Amino acid sequence: MLHGWGTSSQIWRSWLPLLEAHFCVTCIDLPGLGRSVVNKQRLSLNDVLSTIEPLIPINSLLLGWSLGGLIATLLAERLLSCVKGLVTIGFNPSFVQQKNWLSAMDSAVFERFQKSVAINPQSTLDDFYKLQVLGGTD
Repeated sequence: MLHGWGTSSQIWRSWLPLLEAHFCVTCIDLPGLGRSVVNKQRLSLNDVLSTIEPLIPINSLLLGWSLGGLIATLLAERLLSCVKGLVTIGFNPSFVQQKNWLSAMDSAVFERFQKSVAINPQSTLDDFYKLQVLGGTD
C-alpha cells in the first residue's frame, strides 16, 4: 500500500483490520515521508521507484492513493513478473493540466502550491489536508 503526497503509511491504519483478514499487507512510506529517511535534498521519480522497488513482495497487489497511485502504476510496469494486480484511488496520471489532459490542476495553481511549499511547508500541508476533508463531518 502506497500513500499520497504529504502523508504516511499511517493513512491506511483504519483499513488494516479489514485487509489483514484476507491479505498479507505491506504499508510503505514514500521516501522522505513518514518513517522513511532520505539523504538527498531532492529526489527524482526514478530515485523514488528505485528506493521502493526492493520492498515490493513477489506476487503483490499494489494499492496506491493519489501520488502513491502514480508510484504503484510505474512499479507495476517495472515489475511485471512480480505484480499480480494494481488498484489506484484518487489517482490522476497527470497532476497538472496539459493540452491532452485537462482533468488536472491548473498550472498556475500548481506553481502557487510549489512556492507555498518552499516558503512554509507546514502551513501548506495543513491547507492540503483541509482540502482533502472539505465538507466532511468528521
